[in-house]
Amino acid sequence: MKVVKADWELRNLGVITYEITAEHSDSVDDIISALDECSDAEYTVVKVSSDNSDISRYVSKNGFEFIETAMDLHLKISDYIDNPRFKPVTDKCSYSEMEEDDLIVLFEQIRSGIFNTDRIYLDEHFNHSMASERYINWIKDLIKAGNPAFKVLFNNEVVGFFIHKKIKEHVYDGILAGAYKGFEGSGMGYLVQWAGCQNVIDLSGKNYLGHVSMTNIGALKMLLSMGFTVSSVKYVYVRHS
Repeated sequence: MKVVKADWELRNLGVITYEITAEHSDSVDDIISALDECSDAEYTVVKVSSDNSDISRYVSKNGFEFIETAMDLHLKISDYIDNPRFKPVTDKCSYSEMEEDDLIVLFEQIRSGIFNTDRIYLDEHFNHSMASERYINWIKDLIKAGNPAFKVLFNNEVVGFFIHKKIKEHVYDGILAGAYKGFEGSGMGYLVQWAGCQNVIDLSGKNYLGHVSMTNIGALKMLLSMGFTVSSVKYVYVRHS
């Protein structure tokens, strides 16, 4: 059982927030003890391993609302599937590190709602502006910590972005990625993920981590088609106090 006081969410959402992660081996007694540690919480997020039905039942009966299914994925670069059918398109794709003007455009895109399947965006207790600024603050923090953001171009037009975090030698975490407004359903989402994989390959990475919510089933299908496999599934519950 892992309990984290998410101090950054006070800045983003204006509420005292705790995040609890319950694994398969954790018990109902463990979640009760964890919740006791969060007595000052105004917003509590509990992520429960999909095979721990006891804790899922407990939180459901104690004021928590199910909000999403979250999946962690893993790609061994040696298993990466670079579909030759898309080669005429990927040959016209490139990526480069963002400069200040690019970040301004990215933040405008986020404020326009490109992350509209996010659990904060979908939560009626928060407004869409909060959800957008949360992503913007997150990206600023990642860049400040030394994780560059990249723009993705198709025919020299910016169609999306991605940002990675190096976890350890040869292992990269695909923290965030997205296609820009106007390119939804056009195949540009695939190019964004393709560019992210190419970046990991260019960095001599051997393992690439991904994350997706089942509220975005299209992204899951895309990642699976590229060779990612599901490493964990968690049911996410929230409670507002």
